[in-house]
Amino acid sequence: MRKAPREKIKIGVLGAGTVGSSVLEHYFKKKPGWENIDLVNVVVKDPIKKRAISIPQSIISTNLNKTLTDPSIKIIVSLLGDEKAEYKSILAALKNKKFVVTANKVVIAIHGFELFEVAKDNNVGLFFEAAVGGGIQIIDNLLERYTPNNFSSILGILNGTTNYILTKMSHDKVVFEEALKNAKSHGYAEPNPKNDIEGFDSAYKLAILASLTFRKGWINPKNIYIEGITKITDNDFKYAKHLGFAIKLVASAVNTNGNIEAWVAPAMIPKNHLLADVNGVQNAILLKGDSIGETKLQGQGAGGNPTSASIWSDILKACHYIKNNVLPVYIDLKNEIKITNFNKYNHRNYIRITVKDQPGVIGIIGNIFGINKVNINQIIQLDKEKTDLKEKKWAEIAIDLNSSKEENVIKALNQIKKASICKKVCSRIRIIN
Repeated sequence: MRKAPREKIKIGVLGAGTVGSSVLEHYFKKKPGWENIDLVNVVVKDPIKKRAISIPQSIISTNLNKTLTDPSIKIIVSLLGDEKAEYKSILAALKNKKFVVTANKVVIAIHGFELFEVAKDNNVGLFFEAAVGGGIQIIDNLLERYTPNNFSSILGILNGTTNYILTKMSHDKVVFEEALKNAKSHGYAEPNPKNDIEGFDSAYKLAILASLTFRKGWINPKNIYIEGITKITDNDFKYAKHLGFAIKLVASAVNTNGNIEAWVAPAMIPKNHLLADVNGVQNAILLKGDSIGETKLQGQGAGGNPTSASIWSDILKACHYIKNNVLPVYIDLKNEIKITNFNKYNHRNYIRITVKDQPGVIGIIGNIFGINKVNINQIIQLDKEKTDLKEKKWAEIAIDLNSSKEENVIKALNQIKKASICKKVCSRIRIIN
């Protein structure tokens, strides 16, 4: 006797931009195991707009509310992009007892703790693998596979755009503006790249990772210290090479006896460090756990294909729960946890300063740092021919500072800026040991 065919699970996709088009392209290729998935709605603003992929008119819709409330649709794939619209759509879908898949790291970072509770109350799941790390698929590991571990730290390169820019500046010796233009031409940077180059994108992702990794509560991304990469110049790369470092935009979170430190900023990393050779649009995450030790996950962090692969991983996971009538792993992170004040952190630092080219300058600078309890490890001066400094009366020096409190380094630098021997404090970059 033949078995009756299983009822197909109907899904609706909200948005058909770069990522949405890639998700649809994967669907139309119909990979093995996808026979019981039925795409019934693709919600767009403009139904006649030319897109990267041809979508059958029969499934195109402009009625968002109808898709969100249709009882036959079991999974909503929300890829609208806009934070407010995405939040409202996800909330409505969950309340209508639909499983939701999204790639929006801003919505998850800011509203995740609320949305997880709504999903739990309605016996459905909220999946967001694509929100962090593109195709790395770190979220599933943190929620299910790594649960026996107590993690003490996260260190990662979480933004493909900035990593591509810094790689171009380092390897091709181009200035920031040219590297950014190149990133845009390849589709690795948005028309307005502020969220990427100023570090906000990495902070949203770090907030999600640190919340799931440490499980102490939900971390508000607004409390994470952030610096971008716009002030880094070719001279910094020259000094980094001389010192044996690579420069990366890193996201760091440390859990020390319940005290959470979290920050995003450019950092110099030793050439033999596990993150030093992560180049181009690659992302990488280092987790340190008491059972697994130090583990590195690496993969493409930008582009439609790796992101859509993670989205489809979540869709298939949601289908599994629906078909087997079981519930997903719920995240219990109701309380917001405090992050230690950044000024209390201890970091090793690289400082690049333009000073008067005269005797006694090093003594003055050393004295200022000493008064502020900051110890100098070494001072380096490259030949003027190797830097862009051409004025004879000025010299450029780089100072490698031993690990010191942030507030002490800030005080010292403010005093140096006011000193008559100083023309400019050009750069400050933390050093990862």
